[in-house]
Amino acid sequence: MASALLLGALRAEGKRRSESVGSLSESAVQQEFVAGLLDALHRSEKETLKGRVKRIQAVLDRIAERLGMPEIPTAKGPPHRILLERREAASLGGLFRGGDWRITVDEKLLTRGPMSVEQIVRLADILGHELRHPEHRFRMACWLADSGRTSDIVLLTVPKHIINEALRPGRPRLDRKRAAEAKHWFSAWLLPERKKNAEELSQAYAAQARARLRQAELQRQLAQVGTPRSAIEGKELKALRKALGEATKEESRWSQEVGRIHQAGEKLPLERDCQRIGQEVARWVARLMGGR
Repeated sequence: MASALLLGALRAEGKRRSESVGSLSESAVQQEFVAGLLDALHRSEKETLKGRVKRIQAVLDRIAERLGMPEIPTAKGPPHRILLERREAASLGGLFRGGDWRITVDEKLLTRGPMSVEQIVRLADILGHELRHPEHRFRMACWLADSGRTSDIVLLTVPKHIINEALRPGRPRLDRKRAAEAKHWFSAWLLPERKKNAEELSQAYAAQARARLRQAELQRQLAQVGTPRSAIEGKELKALRKALGEATKEESRWSQEVGRIHQAGEKLPLERDCQRIGQEVARWVARLMGGR
């Protein structure tokens, strides 16, 4: 890993230059994000995978706070400003769900123990990319509130605590630069092709989830079947195997469809902006790791 001295310098510089509400497009915020991520990965090399995820969650919470995002109301556990989960995310690497303010990282990208430079660069790219999505939505919500267009906030598909923060009396108004940027983002959000892409992606994810549930249920049934003791049992086993094969093909088909729709969405303005941020964060990591 990069030296502790360099990481400490980056954190201090990032904190000094990010006292006010920041943006992921600012190098100071990117530096603080990268320093925190590398530190978390280094400190968690000998920890459980759960411990590593917890440390990265803390980094995301700090950066979300820099971006002005409020805490997520919770009845139990520590408060977070954005949620992180690790599970299979098909070929996408990661995704953001605005409805519950959650970033999902593919389980293959976030593993236990030492990680290669390539793995860390890829993880930084994914996290930077996905964190830009909630920044878009939160900033747009604030701009709509500042502009007196509160009824339009529902178009952003954000949770209630984000709406409440945007509407909170006394919340600092966006400055002219950030307001202009949020206005531009909202125009891109309203593009018919973005809405169509989002709807198609949502439908594909739902179909993929149903196929996976079907696949898991058939696997469970097969695990409970012993050696056939009759011709009838043999036919039942054969039928289960056939059904599992069909469910596996269906899941694969929808996974490919998710990838296709997501790839089509990469041409849209907001998605291109997220790609840019992810790449900038990844470059910081590559430079830092290359100097170790």
